[in-house]
Amino acid sequence: MGGSALSAQNQVGAIFLLISPSPVMNGMGEIGTALPTDDLYGIHYNPANFRSAAGLQVAYSFPSRTAWLKALNPGIGLHVQALQIGLTALPLIGEISAGYYQTFLDLGLQINTDEEANVIGTFKSYMIADVVTLGLRRQFRFRSLSGQVALGIARKDVVQNLATGFSSGTGPDIRSFNRFTDTGFLASVHWVTAYGAGHRLKVRTAVGYSLLNDGDGIDFNLGFGPDPPPTTARIGWSVALAFLEAEGDVPRFSLTYGREVSDVLVVSAQQDAGWKWTVDYPLGDIKARHLFTYDPAAPVILHEGWELNVLNRLALRQGNLPDPAGRLFQRTYGAGLDLSPLVVMLANGLGAPGLAGNIVLRYDFSTWARGLLDGTNFHGLTLSFRRLEQLLPSRLRNASMPSR
Repeated sequence: MGGSALSAQNQVGAIFLLISPSPVMNGMGEIGTALPTDDLYGIHYNPANFRSAAGLQVAYSFPSRTAWLKALNPGIGLHVQALQIGLTALPLIGEISAGYYQTFLDLGLQINTDEEANVIGTFKSYMIADVVTLGLRRQFRFRSLSGQVALGIARKDVVQNLATGFSSGTGPDIRSFNRFTDTGFLASVHWVTAYGAGHRLKVRTAVGYSLLNDGDGIDFNLGFGPDPPPTTARIGWSVALAFLEAEGDVPRFSLTYGREVSDVLVVSAQQDAGWKWTVDYPLGDIKARHLFTYDPAAPVILHEGWELNVLNRLALRQGNLPDPAGRLFQRTYGAGLDLSPLVVMLANGLGAPGLAGNIVLRYDFSTWARGLLDGTNFHGLTLSFRRLEQLLPSRLRNASMPSR
């Protein structure tokens, strides 16, 4: 992140919307726009990056809390949760997904004092975003290549409550409400080639772009005029190598690398009557070269990350992104563990082995090293139910899941 990128963030409001909530993507340097993923928080980075559904699918990420900026104030907490519902085999469309996630930044209990520093009351400060997404995905095939193209849109309702209780006579409430829009696309292509004796290599490449937090200014109605919105562009690419046996689709292991660039698009200049700004659509200061080379003087933010996945059971992650001054790379690390074998044991114990294969339970963790966020940890537990149409009566199942 160059100095100009940091300056742009300082000139916009609601910057909590730029906090990356995903325990998966945070372990990979906050990528997520161009990396196809089953992580429910993929829609935070790109509303077109929703998880692939197997039939009728419901997935839920349980609420989690992260101590945010704990070196400055241990009372600040970031709370997140997410839900997605997906359906495949729709005529003409292919796949449709509806998603929801919430980020809640609890700023803690604040103390209100008079001119003589006497405590006259307390109030809670917080910022919250409720986000609803809709995505469509269509698969295609051309000779030996297979791929898919996805489009997504999100509506984001944002409330910033900085001073509740002031209406009791000690001053005005300081509160804002905004509605922002996210849009994005994600395209990927993959092919399979044989190598060695009875082995196959699956190669997948992907590109993606998203425009986030697009909307009106943020006004607390204090007479100073609105602040600029944190409208941001993200663009990137990724490549994944999956090493398969001669039969079956579960890789022995896979390697994934992703690289993205983001930029706050607001160009601001402070005036006496408040902020005046323009939005530099669609890419701002992002140049094509930024997708392949790092320039510490460039006023954009670089994100890059790797993942090693073994048998779709264990994932190890590492990511980089420059510090605000661009002098060193902040490191992020993460891991993921498939806990589905525990579900299988439980289902067998309950005499319902047919359910086990369609229930997936995953735990993901990430942590920051270096910089202001050093030691900041993210945790996530996600439960997925696949092929729920099998639980429907056959007549309803055939009506809701038409063949391709």
